[in-house]
Amino acid sequence: LPQGEISTVMVKVAPGADPHKVALQILLDVPGVVPIESPSLFGAFREQMLGLLWGFMALLGLAWVLSTVMIGLIFSMAANERRREIAVLRALGSTRYFVFETILSEAALLAFAAGLLGIAASSLIVYLARDYMAASLRMPFLFPSPASFLVLALAGLGLSLATVALATFLPAWRTSRQEPAITMRE
Repeated sequence: LPQGEISTVMVKVAPGADPHKVALQILLDVPGVVPIESPSLFGAFREQMLGLLWGFMALLGLAWVLSTVMIGLIFSMAANERRREIAVLRALGSTRYFVFETILSEAALLAFAAGLLGIAASSLIVYLARDYMAASLRMPFLFPSPASFLVLALAGLGLSLATVALATFLPAWRTSRQEPAITMRE
């Protein structure tokens, strides 16, 4: 269309009127005009966005499961490397619960530090790239309010801690159950 010409007109339908009948009347009375009813106009966009959202959530869930397994494997290898140190602690009188608690505390401290660093880095990157993202998506981008951002950051930090606790529970439990005499002989 040449600049200055109208490409779209929205018609407000009276309460109680049938939008489908109004669209048919416009189609018959106004030549060269194609009416699009509001539910179909926004419905297709909504369906596309829901499809993207479900795909994104599926990928996010898969990434979360894989990262939880990887964290568990890494802590299992670390506990295996430190089994003699843990056996010495047990031989000196540490309880199984103390060993278990120590491993989980170490994991929680690492998760807390990594979570804070990740939230700070990702927030900075999103803040600096907000104009580029808005232009790429052709949609406005609003950074959340400070209160909303704090809630999101705390939720992310909580998810980080819960993920690491879940991933390190089994390696910590297995390590705390080892007999010190057998471990020290190996």
